[in-house]
Amino acid sequence: MYCQYCGNKVEDGSKYCPKCGSPLAGKSDAPKEEKQNTTDFEKTYYTESASPRTGTKPGSARTMAIVSIVLAFFNPLIGLIVSIVAFNNAKRDDPDSLGLAKIGIIVSIVIMAFSLIITVVALVIMLPNMLEIMEKTMQEATGIIFRG
Repeated sequence: MYCQYCGNKVEDGSKYCPKCGSPLAGKSDAPKEEKQNTTDFEKTYYTESASPRTGTKPGSARTMAIVSIVLAFFNPLIGLIVSIVAFNNAKRDDPDSLGLAKIGIIVSIVIMAFSLIITVVALVIMLPNMLEIMEKTMQEATGIIFRG
């Protein structure tokens, strides 16, 4: 028996194809016919539709992982969220994209930590000057009120 979606040979009595996860409706004695003169690239990217199990298209986890790395530089929190989603999609659909998703998570966390350190250092450096300016402003304001 063969899967009607991908042409993979399946054991008799199986309810789902072990290769593509499609439900097996009826028995098929011959593998699915493929177009002649097609390359592996065409078979992979032009004849495959969305995965029946997950509904995602091939390569979407990789694309999402790359987008998350770019987003990490502009908004690390959104980059981290997209990286985590890409990581989960890659685990399920495209294990080759796990590395990119991990890089997106790491880059997002590093940039967030760097931003936090810069903010704290800036506050520590600027706080004494800010307090001095506030004190002068308050003295001037109270002088104007009581003299006026």
